[in-house]
Amino acid sequence: MANITKTERKKRETKKSILSVLEENGKDTKPNLYMVDQYMKLYGDLELINVKLAEKFSVTLSQERRQILKSMINISEHLGFAPEKRNDTGNGVPEL
Repeated sequence: MANITKTERKKRETKKSILSVLEENGKDTKPNLYMVDQYMKLYGDLELINVKLAEKFSVTLSQERRQILKSMINISEHLGFAPEKRNDTGNGVPEL
């Protein structure tokens, strides 16, 4: 059996954790499982871009990274992992 890298182990743990939460919440439907697969693909793409950016900065890669992060956030919101929105203005005073 081949040794897996720390990065691959982290990726597997992340997917396992997401699937576990979906199962607990009864949201482990086929469309949601497909979304998890898409999220994990983006996760892998993001890791690759981060490695390339660490080697040498590129505006194009930075923009692509931003798009990937946006897509990952959209998927996580769709799956119900978004933080609850606060109804305040950010200065400690709730918005009326």
